[in-house]
Amino acid sequence: MSMAIVWLQATGVITKDTPKEFARFLHTYDAKLTRNIYLHSSGGDLMAGLELGQMIREAGMNTFIGRSISLDGVMNVYSYKKSFCVSACAYAFLGGVTRSYGEDDIYGIHRFGRSAGSVSGDDAQIISSVVAKYIERMGVDLSVFVLASTSSFEDELFRVPVGLGKRMRIIYDPSGNTSFVIEQRGGSVVAAFRLNERERELEGVIACDNGQRTLMLFDKSNSISTGLRAARQFPTEFKAQGRSIWGTATYLPADPARNMPIGVMLFVLPSLDEQAFTGDGIRLNMIQNPTLPTDLGARLLWVDEVSKYAFRMRAANAGRTLPIVFRDCRGHR
Repeated sequence: MSMAIVWLQATGVITKDTPKEFARFLHTYDAKLTRNIYLHSSGGDLMAGLELGQMIREAGMNTFIGRSISLDGVMNVYSYKKSFCVSACAYAFLGGVTRSYGEDDIYGIHRFGRSAGSVSGDDAQIISSVVAKYIERMGVDLSVFVLASTSSFEDELFRVPVGLGKRMRIIYDPSGNTSFVIEQRGGSVVAAFRLNERERELEGVIACDNGQRTLMLFDKSNSISTGLRAARQFPTEFKAQGRSIWGTATYLPADPARNMPIGVMLFVLPSLDEQAFTGDGIRLNMIQNPTLPTDLGARLLWVDEVSKYAFRMRAANAGRTLPIVFRDCRGHR
């Protein structure tokens, strides 16, 4: 049974040598265990912070703010309310493909430099240009640069609250974002999609199959666990906009004779509609397994498998595409 959570911890001052040390780390076995890196740093060398952020982006990592603390010598946890990432660390943080921090974490920025008189006008202009280009390349709102350019060194660090961080795209998670493409497959109209879910790439279609509204995910690269492949009309719940969408989950193994070269996880969802993909989107919440034995270990293992497979989907063009797919379906109108 696997209930382990793996993350990378980066703690301390960012120096000129930090990017070289990080490059060496990326070639180790430990670097391949996860793409999640937790930062806890008071900052340091600005240019090294920018370089570190670029390396984090190229490695496809997700950044968080947090630090591990010992728990009675038994284990480490990364939930610590006084964790912070400020100054040069704040720019390294922007390298994450997805980026997140909580209300108890401190994400802080101030004007680059050591003191108000330490950078000449010409040097400040060059640094400003480099920082602005980096922020834009990371896909973050340039208003972050305005904050960093206008804050004085005498002021306390400007702590960016969670709400503002989301608006500026400092906090950003593109996971689950997709766009539906109307296609003809097997004589039926379907909405095909691809989406990235953190460390996974998912592909599938939404269709009207024998009058039923369905969501199908292809088992590419054997991504569906052995346990989930036992699903045969298992009760399933999705969450969308505060409501539950109930249905069933069935795994269909590959069958070349039926023109199915790979396996498919088929969700039959009678009340699925285009509104489910707006806002925060639709999220797989639960798959029940009525065949499980009563022992706790088996049930925990099943919960673990479902949690690892769970995904979220959002599509801005759902309102223009899904009514075309659903027009001949039974169920919710």
